[in-house]
Amino acid sequence: MNSKKRLMVALFGVVMALFLCYKLAISRTMQLHEEFKTLREEAVLADEIPQRLARLARKEQQLDSAFDQMNLGNTSVENNLLKTISSESNDQSVRISDFEAKHSIMEDNLAIDTYRFTLEGPFTDILKVLYVLEQKGGFGKTVHVDFFKERNFRTKKESLRGTVFLQQFN
Repeated sequence: MNSKKRLMVALFGVVMALFLCYKLAISRTMQLHEEFKTLREEAVLADEIPQRLARLARKEQQLDSAFDQMNLGNTSVENNLLKTISSESNDQSVRISDFEAKHSIMEDNLAIDTYRFTLEGPFTDILKVLYVLEQKGGFGKTVHVDFFKERNFRTKKESLRGTVFLQQFN
């Protein structure tokens, strides 16, 4: 064999040895290293689970206490709103004359529920009921109130009627 052939055989042998080393040892080592990294990340996440659970439990307690302060039970929002309006109407000299079903629309992945109801009574008492609904009830914000003054010609008495639009964003 001449030196050129020997050099070619030696070079081919080295290339084959490198290929076999990669196939038999290095590729498996790299695969095990990637698996080790993913398992280490999972172990870190598993170590954080008790802290996450504690944070979620504290947040749940805070939300439960906030709902208890607002007198909200497990019933629907309409029932809670009607219950709050009724209790405040009894405290003030206001009467609920109309309560319509909610109107819902979707805008930019945001659900907007609008509740419409009518209150009758003195102006200041209607405002007190609206204040309690907005500030203490947590039902949303009052978007519009339409006051209408009526006069009963038989009894010669005037009454004030306020139609309220209350919006809640979900």
